[in-house]
Order: sequence, then structure tokens, then C-alpha cells
Amino acid sequence: MRTKANTEVNGLLEAINSEIQKSQRKYETPEDFYEVITHDISYLKNLEGLFICQRQFLHERKNRRDIATFRVAVEVHETSAKLAIQKQLVADKYNHYNSIFLPSFEKNLAIAEKRWETTISSCGKLINDSVANGNASDGTTKLKILIDEAFNEIAKQDSDKMKLVVRAYYLPKINRLHKIIENQTHDKK
Repeated sequence: MRTKANTEVNGLLEAINSEIQKSQRKYETPEDFYEVITHDISYLKNLEGLFICQRQFLHERKNRRDIATFRVAVEVHETSAKLAIQKQLVADKYNHYNSIFLPSFEKNLAIAEKRWETTISSCGKLINDSVANGNASDGTTKLKILIDEAFNEIAKQDSDKMKLVVRAYYLPKINRLHKIIENQTHDKK
């Protein structure tokens, strides 16, 4: 009996740890976004069920004037408002997912796939030149740390797709920092 309880607790702890790790990720996949929409739809369905039950309760007690009936009548109005808000929220998230998130996500993946190697190579050259010339700055140190962080995150991924997702997340940050350092280097000359 005790081992079954321990197994259930351990399974629950693993699920919680998995969710915590997922929430600590810096990047979001279409599956993650869709999971959020699915959760919102589930909440919407529960609100709809609650609303139906509350309305049925009031219909059955339409001639009563007691505190329970009045409370449920107030709750019907609150549930109706929550329902309208939740419907709009789901619609907005779904539209954002289809018209903004997915196209942007796919574009960023394509850019990362195309430019990752050349960007990393260029950054490595910039860092090596800065160190060789004795011009290493906080910016080059931050760039090296950011690249190391990116490679560490990439190494943690199991699939090539997730490795590409991580690259797509880090590439704009690396590019921005690279350009700032290049501009500072050109301004010094």
C-alpha cells in the first residue's frame, strides 16, 4: 500500500517538475501555445456547463424568493460576464496563434536554419579578434556568455526541431549584441 502511495507521489512530483521546467523555458513552441489555448477552451466549456446548471436551477425555482435563489441569480450574471470574456479571449488567442505567432515562428525558424552557422562564425571571429588585439570589452564577454548559454540549451534538446527552436530564440539576441559590439569597434577607429 505504501509503495503505491509513494509511486503516485513520485509521479505527481515528476509531473510538477516537468511543468516547472517547461514554464522556465525561454522559448515557446506552437505546441506550447496550442496547449494554452486548449486549457482556455476547457475553462470555457466548464463555464458554459456552470451557466446552464445555474439557469436550470433558477428555472426550477422561478417562483421562490429565498437567499439561495437570489445568490444563484447574481452568479448567473457573473458567469455570463465571465463567459463572454472567456469566449473573446479564446478567439483572440486563436487569431493571434494563426495570424501572428505561427507565421513569425516559422519565419524565425527559417532564418535560424539559414543564418546560425555564419552568425556564430562571425561572432567567434569578432571575439577572437577582440581578445587578440587586447580590446575585449564587457560586450564581447557578454556575447561569449550568450553563445555558451545557447549551446548549452541546444545540447539539452532531444530533437533537431527543438534544437532549431532554441537557435531561433537566441539568434536575434546574438545578432543584436554582435551589431552593438561591431558599431562600438567602428566608432573607436
